[in-house]
Amino acid sequence: MATLARLGGWANQYSALSWLLGALAIVSSLIPSPIPINNQITGRIRTPKGPASGALVSPASHSGLAAHTDLSGNYSIPRQGQFNWIAALEGHYLEPTSGGDLLLTPLPKDHPDSPWIDPTPGASTKACGNCHQQAFAHWQNSAHQKSASGLILQNMLAQPTGNQNSWHLLATHPEGAAACIACHAPGQSSLNAELPLQGPLSGTHCDLCHKVKALASGTPGLTHGRDLFEFARPATSQRPVVIGPLVDSTRENVAYSSLFKKSQICSPCHEGTVLGAKVYTSFSEWQAWGGSQTCQDCHMPAISPREHHHEMSASLARQTGGLRARWSTEKSPNALIVHLDIWAEGLGHALPTGHIDRHILGTIMATDANNRPLNSLSADNLVPAWASGLPNSIPGFLLARWQQINGTAPHPFWMPGGNWYDSRLLPASRQHFTWKFPPQTSKLHLRIEHRRAWPELLRQNNLTVPSEVLWDETRNLN
Repeated sequence: MATLARLGGWANQYSALSWLLGALAIVSSLIPSPIPINNQITGRIRTPKGPASGALVSPASHSGLAAHTDLSGNYSIPRQGQFNWIAALEGHYLEPTSGGDLLLTPLPKDHPDSPWIDPTPGASTKACGNCHQQAFAHWQNSAHQKSASGLILQNMLAQPTGNQNSWHLLATHPEGAAACIACHAPGQSSLNAELPLQGPLSGTHCDLCHKVKALASGTPGLTHGRDLFEFARPATSQRPVVIGPLVDSTRENVAYSSLFKKSQICSPCHEGTVLGAKVYTSFSEWQAWGGSQTCQDCHMPAISPREHHHEMSASLARQTGGLRARWSTEKSPNALIVHLDIWAEGLGHALPTGHIDRHILGTIMATDANNRPLNSLSADNLVPAWASGLPNSIPGFLLARWQQINGTAPHPFWMPGGNWYDSRLLPASRQHFTWKFPPQTSKLHLRIEHRRAWPELLRQNNLTVPSEVLWDETRNLN
């Protein structure tokens, strides 16, 4: 009986112990456990030249979780969800990885005879617009798309006929055409391409930018356009390539370049000294500004976490800054005094920037109660007739760079021996103007416009190029 009693006690104790262990198991299952040390993705990334130091390994579409490889190309990163993992290294294709050794494929050497891809939707199975409809639509409205078809450029590069006038580049410096074509039509097979340049591949197109692997040796401003780009155009039989700023893309044949996030990618075409004149200075202006924003921050703002605007226009950039103006009036016994302050806000370059002939013209016109024009009472702050295109000087201001030779202006940038003047607005700068009009002034009209060419160039070449109105305001003073 005693033996049976002891066995019964052990049975009861065993049952209680089993219940306790089961309860502990249930509780422990509710507490998150740490990631085991072996729950890592590890491996070694190499290139044909050796270990891939500094390569990025990240979950697809989650580049913020990326890890770098060490000097030996090794990496170790915790598994974080059901991600596909991507390995990225500049100058190489992106490759998927699930750990272990991985050999990255270098981008191809450039094949200049390889045809550019027409981005127009439906042009081919490789057309950019097939998948990137929004980016294609933005690009179609961009100055990049029209870089080879503008009237001023076409006229400047056309073969001169009849009288050779001073505002025709090829009439005096035919060798200057190569610098123009290198930026305005960098995809052309010849720098002496026949004009007019037309079609989706004539200007600066999608495939041209997204074949840029790096900057070639040379100096921005002295090495022009495509000559300063190092492309990676594959031969027809080779693996295709699209280069961009993403390190975690899952698309095939994609490569990463940090250049796409830097202003330096703009420098080959937006800095240019031609025939001794600094025709384009936007990049050096940005360098002198020294701010933290890049060209892309203003001209290619994000429209989603992984997409950016591709219009790149000045109008788009004005959402973050541009020309600002404030004007007021005061009366004195003998005059109406007008005060105008203008300043540049949120800009990383001078205003205006771009081609040397671009300028901003401000005019202020006064009329009496019968709408008759009134002249300014002072000789200060008058715009000369050569700048306005009107018969006489008028009250206003000029933001421009221009060349004066023997007391006359403006002159083509390629003419030597002149004195250069620069009245443009610099970043964060301000200019103040004052005008005096007769006391019977009843109405004032302030107009500020951006012009792409000087009136004399348009007159001599019989061109009509509309200006862009930045400010147009009328004030009734009665």
